[in-house]
Amino acid sequence: MRPGRILLALTLLLAALMIGAYLLRLPIASHVLRSAMASAGFEAPRGEVTALGLSRVRINGLAAGRPGAEGFRIETIEADFHWRRLWAARAVDAVRIGPGFVRLALAEDGAASIGGMGGGGMRIAPPDATGSGAGGEAMDALPFSSLAVSGLKVIVDAPEGAARAALTVDYNVETGGRATLSGETGGFGRRALRMENASVDAALDFAANGEARLEAAVKGDAISPDGALRNIDVIVSGAGGSWRALAEGDREAFAFDALLRINGLEVPVEAAPALAGLAAAPEYAVLRGEAVGMAMISGDVAFAVKDGETTIGAGPRPLSVRTDTGVVLTVTALNGAPFYARGAASEKAALAYVLESAPLSAAGSVSAATVEAGWRVDALMDLGAFWSEFLSFDAASLAVGGLVADYGVEADVSVKTGIRTAAFGDYELEDAPLDLTARVSADPEAEEATVALLQDCLQMDGLTVRAPAQNMRVTASGARLCPENRVLARARWSDGLTLLAGGDLAAERLRYRMGETVIDGAPPRIAYAASYDAGGGTSASGAFRGGRMNVNDFVIADEAEGAYEFLLKDDAVSAEVRLDRARIAQKAALEMVAPVTASGGLSLKDRQARFNYVVETPSGARLGKGGGAHDLETGRGETVFRTGRLEFAPGGLQPEALAPVLRGFVEAADGAIVAEAKFEWAGDALSSAAVISLDDITFEGPTRAVNRTRGVNGALSFSSLAPVATDGEQTVSVAGVDLDALLLERGEIVFDMPGDDTIRIARAFFPWFGGTLGVFDANASMASGEALASLRVDNIDLNQVLTYFDMDGLDGEGILSGVLPLAVRGGRAFIENGVLQSQGAGVLRYRNAATDQAAAADRQTQIAFDLLRDLRYDSLSVEINGPLDGRLDFRLRFEGSGPVSERDQDVRLPVRYNITLDAALLELLNQANLSRNVQMQIDRALSVGDGVEDPGGESAGGGGSN
Repeated sequence: MRPGRILLALTLLLAALMIGAYLLRLPIASHVLRSAMASAGFEAPRGEVTALGLSRVRINGLAAGRPGAEGFRIETIEADFHWRRLWAARAVDAVRIGPGFVRLALAEDGAASIGGMGGGGMRIAPPDATGSGAGGEAMDALPFSSLAVSGLKVIVDAPEGAARAALTVDYNVETGGRATLSGETGGFGRRALRMENASVDAALDFAANGEARLEAAVKGDAISPDGALRNIDVIVSGAGGSWRALAEGDREAFAFDALLRINGLEVPVEAAPALAGLAAAPEYAVLRGEAVGMAMISGDVAFAVKDGETTIGAGPRPLSVRTDTGVVLTVTALNGAPFYARGAASEKAALAYVLESAPLSAAGSVSAATVEAGWRVDALMDLGAFWSEFLSFDAASLAVGGLVADYGVEADVSVKTGIRTAAFGDYELEDAPLDLTARVSADPEAEEATVALLQDCLQMDGLTVRAPAQNMRVTASGARLCPENRVLARARWSDGLTLLAGGDLAAERLRYRMGETVIDGAPPRIAYAASYDAGGGTSASGAFRGGRMNVNDFVIADEAEGAYEFLLKDDAVSAEVRLDRARIAQKAALEMVAPVTASGGLSLKDRQARFNYVVETPSGARLGKGGGAHDLETGRGETVFRTGRLEFAPGGLQPEALAPVLRGFVEAADGAIVAEAKFEWAGDALSSAAVISLDDITFEGPTRAVNRTRGVNGALSFSSLAPVATDGEQTVSVAGVDLDALLLERGEIVFDMPGDDTIRIARAFFPWFGGTLGVFDANASMASGEALASLRVDNIDLNQVLTYFDMDGLDGEGILSGVLPLAVRGGRAFIENGVLQSQGAGVLRYRNAATDQAAAADRQTQIAFDLLRDLRYDSLSVEINGPLDGRLDFRLRFEGSGPVSERDQDVRLPVRYNITLDAALLELLNQANLSRNVQMQIDRALSVGDGVEDPGGESAGGGGSN
């Protein structure tokens, strides 16, 4: 029930009193008064009619309610009336009230009641959105022409304290008047809002010309569960008209302008539960990197009511909010429009603002208007570059435009900035240019919201994510996020907050570091389906394909295919990865280990990764399997790889498929190996070891000078595979080295690899013609394929050499030793300045049927062949130069004596030979044509005569002698 209705009820009582006075006179009037009040719902009504006539009535001691708890008590009420108007219009001419009091009780729901009316009291509902009381009742005309109130106290009892005010009214519909209200309270209100140390002084003047003027001042503190307003000092002043139209119930004809002046209103942010984050959580203090303690509000707000429209707009002083940290927010009119305007058919709102602080500046605007479905809202914001401990970004722009309705929200959002740093719980975002245009949709009834891109993909030129607690850092460049159906994320909150996302992610480059683990390169293209909820954490699953990644600057992985599952909960990361295929290669200028393909799986839990894998050649031949573990925090890990027995066969698996460095040196191999390798790492430090067993390995080469190497056996121990280094000297046995016509058998090689891409041959020797042929202290480069070595010939038996060539009638005796320096370049072997020398004296003997027949030709030929029957040399040397697979230059020198038959007796003549021979060694060995050349040398010697030396004699084609 509204207060106007109380006055109307009193007029009805006066009408009843008039009838009672006319019929029963004054003694009965008081009884009629009390009966009428009881019928109207007043509890324990009291009052005496002390004067009654056809134009005036006076009531004394009017009250209702139990004694001591009256809802009101008025000492005197007088009314002047005309009985016809009273009866027809329910209105009186004049009412005079006072002194007395009215006591209202304020409930928690905001409704007020007057005690003593209908048991629970008369309830006065708070105004609804239309400005009317409950039910949207229209405004009534005042039921009197003049009203005088004096000495009336208004007491309002609230759940927390009480307020008291004095009301005076001097009003006349013809001449105007004045109403004043003055009150105060120490503490008053309800749980939703309570006033402390508050006061109000208001005066409303009604001018005879119909103008109304209001002057009011309100001071005090307002307290609510969400916060407080301290030192309220608000002055309201305004004027309008016509108050007569308003008194007659015509609000549309009333116009009013008022100015609300706010002076230093304080908002204790740090003590406000609703704003506690600004004080207690420093990461939200983005305005200056420190907590906001107090905000102060000042400025003017203009109110206006005209032609049925209510507006709230800017006043002479801008409305501003200033914090104790130096932040200033100033709100002004947008293009002269009011902050808020409400008419009969629409509502509008608009404002412009400027935010100023030491680290951050911003300017923007917000406008809104009702449409058929709800509110159309548009907002713009431009921010300057900003830095704080928890958030920093380059200059940014934000635009929002959309619809807010009962069924939800749908808005387009455009954001353009460059995020430098941002902290989100345990994660930090760095260096992330952002240019995003998306549509945000929210459905409160379905309790769901989506953020969808307006383009197919989101391009991110750079992005860095850090997790200091996990010692993790991920940096991406050229990233491209293509969400499924353009939906970047979907949120649901029906049973706690859940976030869903899915799509495809690719990047030009990704660098991942956790602890001492570093993975760098072009990442695989990742298909993902991710979700987040507070109870289950963050999970993701999907597939990956392609990419080329470098792991700890040691291994390159590319052409990957597989699937994954990931879970982050309570700062704990777990993952399962299935690798269907990946190409693995060693990152080194000289690949000691050949590229392979791998498949397997990985399990990550408690920052410990365990994995297993199967390794094959690119053509699909299985090489072995392994497994291991890796600690993501420390970067430490290990793996052991075992081949099993690997069989080599020409046209099948070859050693170069395991070690590319052997390509061109070892070909067409057969035999088998068994290997086991172990790798251990800590950050970028890698250690490795291996054991390789060789089982009867046979192959072509090495170099074109060697036809085939047979029966290589041994167990090799390596202390490192990167670089390759052996665990000291290693020994292998070799069944044979086939040089076509020359065969080396039953040899032994002792070597080591120091780890500098070279191989050092301590000794490699073979039995050879009763002596040995070997290499000692030689070095070869595996990177260049070049080597320098000295073939040492020790104590070979000349007789065995000549027997090997099996020339009819040729034999000899003696021991030869020497050194044949060997250089390997480009896969070819060269002897450079090799020398073989006799060890003491020896004998060469050459006689057969052919020589006897030749000797019979003449005396000179006979002498020559006589010398060869028993040529005893004192020294013999051979100089050799040239490629083993080409033409060699032989220079043969020997000195000695031979027998000559003269007059039936033998005499010995001195002999000195210089023979130059240019021939292909392999062809020479195969043809074994030394006999022909010897005959040629003898013929040439006989032409010179009698053993006299012919220095420098030589033949460019087959040889020369002296």
